[in-house]
Amino acid sequence: MSPLTIIALGFLLGIRHATDPDHVVAISAMVSRERSAKRAALLGLTWGLGHALTVMVVGAAMIAFDVTLPARLGLGLELAVAVMLIVLGAMNVWAYRRSNRAAEHHTGAPRTPVPASRSLLRSLAIGVVHGLAGSAAIALVVAATIPETGWALVYLALFGVGTMGGMIAITVALALPFLASKVAARLQARVVWLTGVASIVVGFGVAYEIIVMDGWLSAAPTWSPR
Repeated sequence: MSPLTIIALGFLLGIRHATDPDHVVAISAMVSRERSAKRAALLGLTWGLGHALTVMVVGAAMIAFDVTLPARLGLGLELAVAVMLIVLGAMNVWAYRRSNRAAEHHTGAPRTPVPASRSLLRSLAIGVVHGLAGSAAIALVVAATIPETGWALVYLALFGVGTMGGMIAITVALALPFLASKVAARLQARVVWLTGVASIVVGFGVAYEIIVMDGWLSAAPTWSPR
C-alpha cells in the first residue's frame, strides 16, 4: 500500500467512523441542548480529540507489541459505551422534565445552560470511552493491511484527524436548525427529550447484545471487535 493511499484511507475512514450510530446518538444527546454553532463545533472537536488520543495510544500499543484484548475485556469496554448512552439519555430526559415543571409553575426562570467547560469535559470523556471501545477493531484492521509500524501509526493519526473533522461537521449540522428561529427554540426542548429517549433505547440495545447475545457474563464470551 502506497503512502498516499495510507494517508487518504486513514483520513476518509476516520470521517466515516464519526458517523457510526452510537457516536451520532451520543453526540446528538449533547448537541440538542446547545444553541451555538461554535459550542457545537467545540463539542465535536473535543469528542474527536478524546477518541483520537485513546485510539492512538491503545491502538499503537496493540500494533507495536502485538497485543490482543481478551474477549471479556473487549466486551466490557463496549458495555461502558452502552452505560454511557443510557446515562446521557437519562440526563436529557431529566432536563426536559425539569423545564416542563418550571413552565407549569410559571416560574419564568430561564433555562440554565450547562457551563461550557463542563460540556467540553463531558464530550472529551465520551470520546475517550468510544475510543477505548473501538481501538481493538481499528488496530486489527491496520495490523492486517499495514505491516510497517511507522506507517500504521501515521494511519492511526490521520484516522483520528478524520474522525475529529467528521464529528465537527456532524455537531454543527445538528445545531444549525436551532439557531434560525423562535419556533426552533420552542421545539428544542422536545428534541432534547427525543434524543434522550433515543440514547437510552440504543444504550439498552447495545447492553442486551453484549450481555445476552455475546455472553459477557458466561464462561466463554464471544467477541468480534467492531
